[in-house]
Amino acid sequence: MKKLLVLAILSISGIAFGAGIPVGVDPANGPEVWTMEVFNDSGSSLTSGSIVVWDYTDTDMSAIGSRKMYVTTTTTVDDIAVAGITVDPTIADQTVGTIAIRGPVAARVTGTVTAGLGLSTSATAGVTGPYTNTGADDAAVGFSIAATSSATAGGGADIGIVFVEPSLQLD
Repeated sequence: MKKLLVLAILSISGIAFGAGIPVGVDPANGPEVWTMEVFNDSGSSLTSGSIVVWDYTDTDMSAIGSRKMYVTTTTTVDDIAVAGITVDPTIADQTVGTIAIRGPVAARVTGTVTAGLGLSTSATAGVTGPYTNTGADDAAVGFSIAATSSATAGGGADIGIVFVEPSLQLD
């Protein structure tokens, strides 16, 4: 009996501290969005809708094997280290916050975005732009759900709706 209790506690704690992946979906009351807690190591606050990349070059990490969930922004177009989209209103520098790793979310965009367009990091830090396939180490964050022409919405950011899927492969 004690072994069952210990297994139950371990099982519950593993779920409690894992990524925010829904175990059930209620499509009538909201979309299914998978989230993850990360550490903002960008040097400034991240606002809702900012695209972030894994900060695997940080000296505190020393190696990707250290498993620290550090994120930052980049000005590299189509950066392969793309992690997701910030969903907290603000994540202050050197604090923990939430990013979307799968599902439909609002994102800061640049330029004219058409529905179904692959999106990735842009030359503007924290802003999503059209995926351009600039080289061998490219990656997309997902694709646009609706067309937008960078209309100002929310907290003054240019907002578009993106289906986040960092493992998405585009040609």
